[in-house]
Amino acid sequence: MIDNMRTKYFLLASLWLLGLFALRAAEEGVPPLDEDATVSLLTCSPGEAVWAHYGHSAVRVRDSRRDICFNYGIFDFDSPHFLWRFLSGRTDYILGASRTATFLREYQAENRTVTEQELRLKPSEKEALWQALWENSLPENRTYRYNFIYDNCATRARLIVENHIDGQVSYDSILVFPTLRAAIQHYTRPHPWTWLGICLLLGSPADRPATFSELLFAPDVMEQAVAYAVVLPDAWADDSCDCVPTRQTAEPLVARTRTLLQASAPDPDAKGGKEGKNRRQPMPVAICWVVLGVVLLLCYSEYRQRRPLLWADALLFGVAGLAGLIIAFLAFCSVHPLVQGNWLLLWLHPLQLALAVVLCLGRLRRSLTVRCWLWLQLCLCLFALAGGGFLPQYYHPAFYPMLLCLIARLVMRLWLSPVRRA
Repeated sequence: MIDNMRTKYFLLASLWLLGLFALRAAEEGVPPLDEDATVSLLTCSPGEAVWAHYGHSAVRVRDSRRDICFNYGIFDFDSPHFLWRFLSGRTDYILGASRTATFLREYQAENRTVTEQELRLKPSEKEALWQALWENSLPENRTYRYNFIYDNCATRARLIVENHIDGQVSYDSILVFPTLRAAIQHYTRPHPWTWLGICLLLGSPADRPATFSELLFAPDVMEQAVAYAVVLPDAWADDSCDCVPTRQTAEPLVARTRTLLQASAPDPDAKGGKEGKNRRQPMPVAICWVVLGVVLLLCYSEYRQRRPLLWADALLFGVAGLAGLIIAFLAFCSVHPLVQGNWLLLWLHPLQLALAVVLCLGRLRRSLTVRCWLWLQLCLCLFALAGGGFLPQYYHPAFYPMLLCLIARLVMRLWLSPVRRA
């Protein structure tokens, strides 16, 4: 709640300040930068909020008259239908401008590190970048369609810098993660429940080999890439030029790096602290194996009493059906490319909601049609269980006890629900 309020107040303050800047610009024109102006990339360390797990990027412009931070990560969580728009991939973000001191206070309050990379730019490049940032931050231009991987605060900040440099930026870096899922796992490792939810929603495209440019969606990966980047003159890109570019003859993109804010180390023994709270949270894999143990005990009770526990089936298949409904919506209706082609729909699909209802109806659950349905569902679950070794999609360790729960209940229903004779 506190994070949401801070974000809301920061949004309102940024838009208010931007409105004042826009009004002054409309009356007087955009004032040019001083000769000694600096342009920097700011990289913020990950935070505790779900949307802050991956860090943040911004662009800082400073001279003797101004010190402004351009932030492509402004959004309003309280906007109408935000959750629906986010899940469907139709979330709009805003480029906000605020004083750098205001920007830094927000991250200081959250105990997050902020690093500044001052760019080695010509005066003409700084001025062109300043004019472009100002133009993009005007009310009629500041809104853009956000995409978690391909169009976010880091990609926008990087591209606007690259597009206003007289030359080509060359990155001498290696792939730090083999796939986008591996990159996402790196940032959500301290948050196991978030990682489990992401694994349920991401499809097989997240497991394809990632390109270098795709991995730059992460602010700290972009920071490392920019640190070793050089600017190649446009003439070197011309096939008619005989000169061969080398890192010794090219200009580094970054002039200097410094830390503006340094997060203090958390106290793991502090009562009520975030580290202690995360440590006390039960791990999802352990919880799923415990649930499997409970399901097996219920199956043994059914075996002894020869009486079906229909409430257990309704609960288990109902939860699986609801999860399948969300996965199916993302896979077929969302414009997020990474949630499509989800193989989990083999065993987590909306039809299990109907199965939860049908199994509670005495005469209907003994019909031949329902029995064939149970056999088909059992075969799909067995295939999915074996498919963890060959399907082109990562299986979270918690998926295996989940599958075994469904298989155990399906076997019990087939054994205790013989076909009704005419």
